[in-house]
Amino acid sequence: PGSPVTRRSRAPDPRFAHLKPRVDTGSNMRKLMEKYEGTSGPNARAKQTHTYFRRIKPLDLERRLAPDIECEESIYAYDLDEASAAMSLGGASVAASIVSHAADASTSASIAAAAAGASVLCLDCRSFEQYSDSHVRGARHYDLAQLSHSTNHFPKELYFFRGPAGGDKLIVLYDADGKGLDEAANAFVQRGIENTYVLSG
Repeated sequence: PGSPVTRRSRAPDPRFAHLKPRVDTGSNMRKLMEKYEGTSGPNARAKQTHTYFRRIKPLDLERRLAPDIECEESIYAYDLDEASAAMSLGGASVAASIVSHAADASTSASIAAAAAGASVLCLDCRSFEQYSDSHVRGARHYDLAQLSHSTNHFPKELYFFRGPAGGDKLIVLYDADGKGLDEAANAFVQRGIENTYVLSG
């Protein structure tokens, strides 16, 4: 119906391009596309600026820790007689960390793990009470107040795990939720510990 002249569509007039209909018909795809034009969409998160560290997911950390845990389990299967025999046979660094009951046993164990080829050092940045209740296997407690000291900010074993950002060794910081460690992780990277990661979630 209608003549071909009336059915012919016209090109939009640029003088009226800024005008919108008065009736709001609700949300539709055109309006959403206009709203999020130039962004990654409605679920986009604002990119954080000035973060020099990387984040690691719990499953990725578990995958990275699995070989180290298997090695520990095979080493800790020793009883005390076998451990003392291993010490006499030259396995002093590893066996000493098993037998040692001193206050700094976790430090010597971490250094021994680094010497044995472990690839991940976890630093628990929660309070010492929370750390002693439960922590990631092989993790060491690290008080963030040490970063404000003028000298010796880092524990000894951190230097064994230090490496380039894309290397095979990781230094992972974690707390209750992973949200309060940005400043500390940036401080680690700025002080030369480039392979610093924060555990997400």
